[in-house]
Amino acid sequence: MTQKISYHIRFTFPAGEEQRERMLPSIDLFLRAFEEADRLIAGSLGLELDYHRALKEMSESYFYYHITLKLSWPNQILLGAWPEPASLRNWMNMARNDLFGSAGTDGVVIDEIAERWDKWARIEGLADALLYTAPPSEKLEPLLDDLGTALSTLGGGDAVTLD
Repeated sequence: MTQKISYHIRFTFPAGEEQRERMLPSIDLFLRAFEEADRLIAGSLGLELDYHRALKEMSESYFYYHITLKLSWPNQILLGAWPEPASLRNWMNMARNDLFGSAGTDGVVIDEIAERWDKWARIEGLADALLYTAPPSEKLEPLLDDLGTALSTLGGGDAVTLD
């Protein structure tokens, strides 16, 4: 079984080609880190991820990307009923926003992130069908570092919008 989820990322920066060129490495780092985040989030429920990113719109002051995730349950027996599409989407959005908000923050406790994701999986009813496994700290810590680096170079969280 598979399910598709889509979302958008908008990068806003001061107008001008020079500004845009200066931001490109940070935008690339952020997009690569967010792809890794989506893979980590999906993997914590035992899901495989087919990831597609497309630049949908650009101007002198922003880039607008469309992200499509195709999630699958290969060789996995569901513990219960197939999760509602909205539940999986909500849980992934909460986990993604949690990483986004935790990036570049001093004193982030990896275990607390894992506990929040587990709690949200139960709230969304995903734990009834899928087995949640906490993301490994050796993957989560460098991911948060990359996101924090990209955000600080882009000018902070106000420069990036997730929807």
